[in-house]
Amino acid sequence: MKESQLRQMIRELIQGELKLQEKWAGAGQTTHPSRAGMFKGKTIADLKKMKEPLVGKQPYTKADRTKMAQINFAIRAKQAKGGKWGPIK
Repeated sequence: MKESQLRQMIRELIQGELKLQEKWAGAGQTTHPSRAGMFKGKTIADLKKMKEPLVGKQPYTKADRTKMAQINFAIRAKQAKGGKWGPIK
């Protein structure tokens, strides 16, 4: 890439003209009915306790990463106020 092209890209980015379009990899997928609500009735504290043994485990297996992602998603969903999601607190 030429320096002039790089400079132009930086200018566009700074000016907000460069718009990134990201598409969620799972777009169009639905949750299997047997898995929906799998953390229903659990509190955020319960979910964090479930996550603790997985975090300290090394190396992670694919199942461990999947379970942690599910737990993190549930924690963020339960923390959401007014539809605003944020990082896990």
